[in-house]
Amino acid sequence: MFSSYDEISYLLKDDINEMNKIRFKTILKYIFGWIFLFASIIIPAIFGLSIPNAGIQWLAAFIFFFGTIASIVSFFKTLGTFRMAFKRKVVRSLLKALFETANLPEDNPNYEMKWGYSSQGKINNLLIGESGLFYLNRIDRVSGEDLIKGKIGSTDFYFSELKLFKQVRDYRGRSNTKLKTRYQGVLYLADFHKHFKGHTILRDRKLFSFQHLKRYFRHHFHRMLSGKKLITIKMENDEFNKYFKVRTTSEFEARYILSPNLMEDLVAFRKRNRNPIDIAFKKRFISLFLYNKKDYFEPSIFDSMEKQSKLVYDDLILFFRIINDLNLNTRIWSKD
Repeated sequence: MFSSYDEISYLLKDDINEMNKIRFKTILKYIFGWIFLFASIIIPAIFGLSIPNAGIQWLAAFIFFFGTIASIVSFFKTLGTFRMAFKRKVVRSLLKALFETANLPEDNPNYEMKWGYSSQGKINNLLIGESGLFYLNRIDRVSGEDLIKGKIGSTDFYFSELKLFKQVRDYRGRSNTKLKTRYQGVLYLADFHKHFKGHTILRDRKLFSFQHLKRYFRHHFHRMLSGKKLITIKMENDEFNKYFKVRTTSEFEARYILSPNLMEDLVAFRKRNRNPIDIAFKKRFISLFLYNKKDYFEPSIFDSMEKQSKLVYDDLILFFRIINDLNLNTRIWSKD
């Protein structure tokens, strides 16, 4: 359906050339910023230590303090400007090219392709709650970015990077609290074209690191405390059971949702992703949370724009193919 990167690269040529110019200017500003920072430290130090004069020493301290502050502010401003330019010229242009060049099914004249992008947006808190993935932990704060939403075929979708925090007591005293990251990754929601009466969740069984092990025990502990009446069931597909643990409020509905074909599709999708994936079916959504500390769609001044543009393309295709990989446009139910 979606064109390859080589097929759409000509549409990105002007924006990539413009970003290469911006990248070169950013590198120059970055270098001059470091020179100015070192000068703000070394020159005042030399004059302040070599000239025993109180006025000179105060002037040296003034230059050191304000020169350092100005350099740090300049660094953040320069990199922030470069970052926003990248998202505007590369990420947005890639999205536009992907959707405008997509090959639509000829046998379905009603097939729709829509997209929207907000670099500073995120999935709203209502949808995060409706995803059914985070019911075990109290969430006190949410941050996120790079909200992408739209429609592929008959399926509406939303996804964005998210960090979900819980407020915990600081060890330094009862009155002190701090925010601790509970979940970090990408939340993806798609319309499943059915209103679920129950709540079914698939927890990834695989443990790849100490962080994943902590996640497993945290879920187990909070499940015991939550009192939520989800039962664990075993599916008929042995390979599926190796990857996912199924818990649900309705065994009948869970087995109805998890058809043999869907279980095979979920296993195939899981195999293509090294990091853990939790999946939930609640209300009208299938929700996926891909655990990952990666910062998606973030540029670097040290790599070429052509290379970074291809990396963004690969990330976008991973998420856009979820609808086709899981056959979400194949309507076997009607909403009721």
